[in-house]
Amino acid sequence: MDPLYLTPEDMTELYDKVLSNLRIEIRPHYENWCKTIQYKDVIEIEVYDTQTLCELAKELNKLNQERIKAKKKKIILRAAAGCIQQNKDRFKNFSNLESDTQYQTSFSVSPCVQAHIILHLIGKEFDKIEVNGVMVTVGPNVQIGQLEATLYKNRPGLSLPVAPLIPWVTLVGLAANAGHGTGLNQPAITGLIESITMVKANGELKTINKTDDDFNTINGAHLGLFGLVTQVTIKCIPAYKLKATTYAWSLNEFFTQVKDKNLYENNEYVSVMYIPTYHKRKQEREFINVHVMVAKQVSIQTDDLNWSENEQLHEDKHQLSQMNVHNILSKLHIPDFLRDVSLLIPYAMRLIASTQVGVLNSSPSIKIGPSYQIAHYQRQFPRELDDIDFLFPVKQPKEMLKAFDMIINTLENYRSRFYYPVQMEAYQPDEYIAAIDIVTDPKSIYYQLSPKEREEGKPNKFKEDIQEYFMDPNNKFYAKPHWGKTLPFNTNYAELYGNDFKKFIHVAENWYKNVGCTFYTSPFMNPFFEQIFGIVTQPIREVKSMNMIRTIEHTFPINETKPVTDEEVKQLQEYMIERTARLDENFQFVAHHDLPYISLYSRAGDPNEYLIQQREIQNRAEQFFQELRKLVEQTTQKNIDDKTTLN
Repeated sequence: MDPLYLTPEDMTELYDKVLSNLRIEIRPHYENWCKTIQYKDVIEIEVYDTQTLCELAKELNKLNQERIKAKKKKIILRAAAGCIQQNKDRFKNFSNLESDTQYQTSFSVSPCVQAHIILHLIGKEFDKIEVNGVMVTVGPNVQIGQLEATLYKNRPGLSLPVAPLIPWVTLVGLAANAGHGTGLNQPAITGLIESITMVKANGELKTINKTDDDFNTINGAHLGLFGLVTQVTIKCIPAYKLKATTYAWSLNEFFTQVKDKNLYENNEYVSVMYIPTYHKRKQEREFINVHVMVAKQVSIQTDDLNWSENEQLHEDKHQLSQMNVHNILSKLHIPDFLRDVSLLIPYAMRLIASTQVGVLNSSPSIKIGPSYQIAHYQRQFPRELDDIDFLFPVKQPKEMLKAFDMIINTLENYRSRFYYPVQMEAYQPDEYIAAIDIVTDPKSIYYQLSPKEREEGKPNKFKEDIQEYFMDPNNKFYAKPHWGKTLPFNTNYAELYGNDFKKFIHVAENWYKNVGCTFYTSPFMNPFFEQIFGIVTQPIREVKSMNMIRTIEHTFPINETKPVTDEEVKQLQEYMIERTARLDENFQFVAHHDLPYISLYSRAGDPNEYLIQQREIQNRAEQFFQELRKLVEQTTQKNIDDKTTLN
């Protein structure tokens, strides 16, 4: 039976004894930003203030104790990160794009929110940013970008010493799952936190700080298992600007810079993005497909360089236009076509690498501007993505190259079998706790197993291969998965975390003394965490997703693939005619945002070099469309031949 199923009698009891007297709004559906987590038979509740939150927890705790005595299952309560009320004023200090309201939701791709009741804290008090010197109290709905912008514009200005790439996650949600940022000598996000205030399972409002013996254990990654966080207080530093230099490198150059030129040791912040282009091994390492940004703090009095509010707005609109093109391509079923005819994927990835990273001899670019603007150089994200992230300790930054090399070799092995599992990018933020973050389309061929394939005992695919490698103690990475990303279920977490796991349970058991329930019977303990902590009583609910994975057995020549429909062929033909016409008409692509992926990410200062780079990208575009046109023609002919055979 579905562990989240509530009978009509359960619903009546819950409403009469808990919900009827509270000022809340109820909706019967939940989904995260990526739509990888979708629950349709749950109660989604909007709570406006802390008092109501305390009452809700208190009354639910009473009801659960009655239900446990009556041998009924408890009712689970979890809070979702993000605010579902889309309001531009909530990020006006950070962004001027109305469309960015779409990001006011949960970014977690793990089922940590699984519950009968899923909370959204939407009142004004949950949006608070209260400054007291360098100490700042932050509500659970405040997104990182808005927080940084507000603090920077405060007088005197403040900055966070560390932040993640994505500006749309909330500080509280990121900290709950042990989120990381970047910076060689900077802590994780939780290292900024001085105190946490949360509502315990019995409705008590409790604040803990660094003077509490158990603070580090709870703060390190509380996972929402200790209570519902209403605010945290963080310690900031005086505002600074960032001087950032961006490079377009090959893998060979990147490895050389790390091993021989101390790339990480010589820079405060380093962020690396590798876009697989699926060449053979030697050529893959020579192709320009690695985007590197290094940065350091500079005085807030430093003049801006190659940055202004208008330039930032232009860049934001440019990224948005690219994402709109991505959405249009999805409506034309071109991503599906690529998945069906995956031999085209390398051409698409090479074009994307050229536009997002650069081409041979791309000049470095230098920017100086507000820290909160420069750090978040990517702001627009597709909905369809999946994300695996591992963190592991290194004594020297160059040790992380072993992990990077493993991913490259694994992708090469898949490429040699005509499989292309990663269709976005791999990020490598730097810390002495190194992080490898692999982002791709969740429906990519050979990326992950469907539930049916798991039942049939099919061998692991790319995602499972990567997870196994990083978590295998024989490889000595001692890696831990990011709690907010995709988590492997078939893992002994007690063994993985050792004494830290035992300490977490000990602290949790003490926390629940005199609360009226235990750590294990708490309303915050769901089936997902029951499996993590080895107390599974019911199977984890299968995530309901609109975007189910399609299993395609063959991705070789066109005559072995799943046929494309006549309607899709017609759309593709129309699309190709339009694209070809635009390619013939236009040599300059900078202003043509409607042309998919043909937007020059150029750093050339010399006009002649600039034109050479544009021509190189145009050649990649023409190659991509030539291959696409060829496959459309083959598919059209095959459909005609199939119909002739049937007749």
